[in-house]
Amino acid sequence: MGVPIAYLPFTTPFGDAAAQKVREMLTQCFDRVSQAQGIIGNSYEALEQGILEELTQRLKQQQPNAEQNRRWPRSFRTVGPLVVEGTLYGIGGEKVTELSGTSFWREEVAECKEWLDKQPVASVVYVAFGSLKVLTASQVQEVLLGMAASGHRFLMVVRRNAVRSKALTAETFGSQFGVALEEALPPGFLESIQERCKLVAWAPQTMVLAHPSVGGFFSHCGWNSTLESLCCGVPILGWPWLMDQMSNCWLLSDVWKVGLLLECNEANETTKEKVEIGIRKLMEGSLAERLRAQAMKIKDQAREAARMNHGVLSLAQEIHLLACNS
Repeated sequence: MGVPIAYLPFTTPFGDAAAQKVREMLTQCFDRVSQAQGIIGNSYEALEQGILEELTQRLKQQQPNAEQNRRWPRSFRTVGPLVVEGTLYGIGGEKVTELSGTSFWREEVAECKEWLDKQPVASVVYVAFGSLKVLTASQVQEVLLGMAASGHRFLMVVRRNAVRSKALTAETFGSQFGVALEEALPPGFLESIQERCKLVAWAPQTMVLAHPSVGGFFSHCGWNSTLESLCCGVPILGWPWLMDQMSNCWLLSDVWKVGLLLECNEANETTKEKVEIGIRKLMEGSLAERLRAQAMKIKDQAREAARMNHGVLSLAQEIHLLACNS
C-alpha cells in the first residue's frame, strides 16, 4: 500500500518557493539513500516490517560495490524506538525523574504531575504541537473552545511566542507578530474551565504520556512524539503541518489504526466544531475503545523492542566486525 499523495512531505506553510526547496532537498536525500551501503533509522522491525523489507529489497536491486556488499550487505538497520529510558517503566516513585529533563526548555514537571495525579484514569487529553508550530490567535481560540466544548479534561502546551496575530508564511517568518494567550481568548474563558484544564509553557512529554490519567494525545505527529505516544499506548488525534508529520499521521490513522486525522480546510485551518468532534471520537465510544486497544498492543511491541535493544546490539556487533576485518 503506497502513501497517498496528500500525505507526502512536499508541502509547507511557507508558500510555493519554500515547497520547491523542500522537494529539492528530499530528492537529494533520496539520491543519497540509493547510493548508501546501509541506512540507520529510529524505528523497529515489528512496527514497519513490510516497509523495511521493501526498502531493503530496493537497496539490493541497486548495483553496489561487490567488495563492500560482501563485507556489509546493503540494508536498513533499525535502532529504535529511541525514547527516554523511563518511558519503558511508566509512572511511579523515583522513575518520574527519568521521564523528563531532555528538553532545551524548562519543563514544568512538578506542575504537570501534581495536576495529572488528581485526574481520573484515561480522562485527560494531552495537547502539544511540538517545538516549531505556531498558531494564529484565531486558531488558538478555535482549539481551546473546541476542547472546552468536548467536555474532556486537557493539559495543553502553549509555548511562549507561539501565538501570533498573523499566519506563518514566507513573508511573516521571523517577524514579530506575537500576542499574549489571554488576548486570543474571550474574557474570563480560562477561569470558566480551570477545573478541567491546565496550560503550561512546556511539558515533560514522556512523563505526561506515560501518566495513567492521560487517555489521548492531540499532536502535530512529529516522529519523536509519534514514537513516544506508541511506547506509552496513547491514541493520537493528528494535526500535521510540515514534512514527515503528514505521512506519520497517515501511518497512525490508516496503517497502525491508533489515530485519527483532524478535519481541516485547504489552508490547514480548523474550527472549534471540528476540534470537538475529533476529541470526542478520540475519547468516547467504540472507536475510541478500538484505538486504545490497538495502541496498547503496539505499546507492548515497542517496549519489548526497546528493552531488547536488538537493533542497536546487532549494529554494534557488525561495526565491530567491520573494524576487526579492516
